[in-house]
Amino acid sequence: ADRRACKQMLINLLSNAVKFTPSGGCVTASLRRERDRIVLAVTDTGVGVPETDLPKLGNPFFQANSSYSRAHEGTGLGLSVVRGLVGLHQGTMTIESQMGEGTRVTVSLPLDCRSGVPHGAAIPVQTSARLHVLQAREKGVKKIA
Repeated sequence: ADRRACKQMLINLLSNAVKFTPSGGCVTASLRRERDRIVLAVTDTGVGVPETDLPKLGNPFFQANSSYSRAHEGTGLGLSVVRGLVGLHQGTMTIESQMGEGTRVTVSLPLDCRSGVPHGAAIPVQTSARLHVLQAREKGVKKIA
């Protein structure tokens, strides 16, 4: 993997998480190996993204339409850059978010990035709404912040 590209992915994901998490919230980053892949996840307890905007995340210049996000500066390129760099590494990207609950972005990269899809191929971004904290507790799911 390209060291600078991986560093840029982490910087962009952490920057977004911090930007959209109010004071007193929590931002966490984790890195783990799963078989032949490295999985990076950045999770926040911030404002979240409306479900209608989830499929558009990762598109260049797109910013989720909420009054809170408009109060923050930015070009809407952070997730798009991450998406492009993940594609160059033949990886996958998943975004889970819920308004008022926060967002989790997971990037999975193969340990051997030299094979797979052609370099520069666009990757689809998988998106889904996160479970509400109460729903998760009822189902026995622990909230990881």
